[in-house]
Amino acid sequence: CSQCGRFFPNSERLADHCRKSHPVCSVCRAVFTGVLKLREHKIKVHGVLPFACDHCTKSFNHKAHRDLHVKVHHTGEKSCHCDICGKGYASAGMLKTHRLTHSDKTFVCDVCGRSFYHFCHLTRHKLVHRDVRPYRCDTCGRGFTQAENLRSHRVVHSGERQLCSICGKKYRFLKNHVIRKHGQGLPAHELPTAITCQDCGRKFPNPSQLRLHQRSTRPRSPPAGTSAGR
Repeated sequence: CSQCGRFFPNSERLADHCRKSHPVCSVCRAVFTGVLKLREHKIKVHGVLPFACDHCTKSFNHKAHRDLHVKVHHTGEKSCHCDICGKGYASAGMLKTHRLTHSDKTFVCDVCGRSFYHFCHLTRHKLVHRDVRPYRCDTCGRGFTQAENLRSHRVVHSGERQLCSICGKKYRFLKNHVIRKHGQGLPAHELPTAITCQDCGRKFPNPSQLRLHQRSTRPRSPPAGTSAGR
């Protein structure tokens, strides 16, 4: 091997070694020490995502994201089915989220009475009542309930745009973009921390957007002194 000096018994073994250990960028011909380094270079320098969709022009950073995209938007394949109602989904993560609709919301907030499927959702919700914001921006002093929200906020001061590894575009508020555009098509464990509407299952990046959504979708109470039928 001309890169590292190792010897191989034949040209096939040498070619396999070079492809894995010294991959070459197809755009600028730079040589790298591994496939992951090459992939990172292509994304950051050339904006090229490695896994292309055969049905459209979109590319993805992960094979799983590409395969899920194909199922959801092109083939309509639904290989995971709910054993309770029979409804089909493109991935196990999406099925797991759906299965929650068949279970009871057993975790109830003792302040406002709202109920949740998971204890962690209830714990996070209670921060709204306590107004605890332990993560503070060192530039403007604004507080946040989650570290991830603080990282997203810091982009306001830096102006930096972050690359979405799913669709390849850059956004100032990457978390908001991922949840809004890809939230319904990705497994829950691959999404950034989001707040789920307990009424419809939609995901939102922060409590304020969830409250706006709920105000626009929940029926309003009639003014005092009037009847609902008028």
